[in-house]
Amino acid sequence: MGKDSSSIAIVGSRRASPYGLNAAETVAAELAAQGFTIISGGARGIDTRAHRGALKGKGRTIVVVANGLDRTYPRENKALFRQVVDNGGAVLSEYTFGVEPLSQNFPARNRIIAGMAAATIVVEAAMRSGSLITADLALDEGRDVFAMPGSVFSETSRGTNHLLQLGAIPLTCTDDVVREFRRRGWQGPETVSEAAAPSLSPAEQAVIDAIPFDRAVPVSELLEKTGLSVSELLPLLLTLQMKKAAEELPGGYIRCAAAFSVL
Repeated sequence: MGKDSSSIAIVGSRRASPYGLNAAETVAAELAAQGFTIISGGARGIDTRAHRGALKGKGRTIVVVANGLDRTYPRENKALFRQVVDNGGAVLSEYTFGVEPLSQNFPARNRIIAGMAAATIVVEAAMRSGSLITADLALDEGRDVFAMPGSVFSETSRGTNHLLQLGAIPLTCTDDVVREFRRRGWQGPETVSEAAAPSLSPAEQAVIDAIPFDRAVPVSELLEKTGLSVSELLPLLLTLQMKKAAEELPGGYIRCAAAFSVL
């Protein structure tokens, strides 16, 4: 399978921050809803969120793995990979059955991801990472590389900030990608799919509005922001988690990408 003019690779750190995970899922969902095919490597972190976002946007996504197709890596993504295939995507590999996901396989896998995509988005990456290898391979092929700016204090943003210094296109919203593609003659679909945000009650919406996307907030802060009592707030937080609008992390609660509609 060769390069698709409406395909975009989304790659990044396995140890991504909540900010990076939310950003990857959101951008993938919005681009998939615009008709782009999302390509990634199926790994933990940014890759997984990119595939999930594409499915949320009712689009096609392709997983390029670094092992035989009779192996699942990581194991917890088995159901996700099945969902990818069931929704018109694919799980691809150049390796024969029986090949384990060995470390030396991943750089070779990255060249396939870069080669299939018309452009590559790097969401979060350390200075020495496979994501930067993918970006380098894309640049070698003369293809666009987008990088998402991140905190100067974050290890997983040093790679993306470095790419920006080298001339990568800054990615601050999905329109940055669409605008660049249209400038080069890309014609999007006449109709755009929509991924519905979860239906929230007024009380649930008030709580989710108090939860940021980029950091986990403790219950004490939410109590102060919402003016609710503990007995009122905790059931609402549980409901928001069940609706995948919020997620509980060690530091508290963070708003998920599913908490709002895509373009």
